Amino acid sequence: MVVVSPEKFPDPEVDAPVPAQNGEATAVLAGGCFWCVEAVYKQLDGVRSVVSGYAGGSAESADYQKVSSGRTGHAEAVEIRFDPSKVRIPLGDLLRERRAEADR
Repeated sequence: MVVVSPEKFPDPEVDAPVPAQNGEATAVLAGGCFWCVEAVYKQLDGVRSVVSGYAGGSAESADYQKVSSGRTGHAEAVEIRFDPSKVRIPLGDLLRERRAEADR
């Protein structure tokens, strides 16, 4: 595993512009412990919901204890539904900023 300090986290190569009108966007992120990722994004203005779950693996082994073993093929993930016009930050920058905040 490579650990990168927040100030060295790379800029996105491609990023979507911030929309001018209200709407809804969805991002699904897998980033280690979903509880930690969920807690950070729930605090943002414009975030409508954050739902934790699993990506990959089989439904039969999608159990916290089994997934924590690291042998099920799952990643802990969160689905974030948000209004990009209220977040007002391009998604790539948002990811980088939340990473820096979570690492503090």
